[in-house]
Amino acid sequence: MNKQYSTPVILFGIVIPLVITIILLIIVAAIKGSLMGDFENNKLAYEQELMVQQQAQDLKSKTSSNLNQFKTWEELVSGDVYQKISSNLREEASNSPTQSMMITSESRSQNAKSLEQTLKRNIVGIDFSIAGTYQEIQNATLSLEATTPNLFLYSFQVKPSRGKLLNLNLTYLAWSKE
Repeated sequence: MNKQYSTPVILFGIVIPLVITIILLIIVAAIKGSLMGDFENNKLAYEQELMVQQQAQDLKSKTSSNLNQFKTWEELVSGDVYQKISSNLREEASNSPTQSMMITSESRSQNAKSLEQTLKRNIVGIDFSIAGTYQEIQNATLSLEATTPNLFLYSFQVKPSRGKLLNLNLTYLAWSKE
């Protein structure tokens, strides 16, 4: 083969196709890497979405049993909360076994106003004075607090009375819807 032809043949027949092939391989590898990266990102996002959907389904199944409690809560915080709590405590006093417990006074408390303005929530304050034995007072307040979860004790004061009786001054605050 003639020397003057061998250089162009090597250049155009081997080197340029080899360079073009290498450039194409690099481009294909870059595109494949980009696509695989997108695929991995999409796959990861899909798996996370499946996990979130499963967690949401688990939460939904766990909380569906609490719907009745939510309805009870709505009933507790709607209407005249003061009247409901007062009647609950009166019922407890009338059901005391020795009938020595009695409510000596009750009124709407003014302590709730500042807290109501601070929290920007409707709060009802209730002051009670109860006379009775330790056991009766404890049972009545326990029952009241157990059946009224929107109620919390703001202050109390215990003073001895005649015999085994105690005077208990309570101030409760209760969340109200209105």
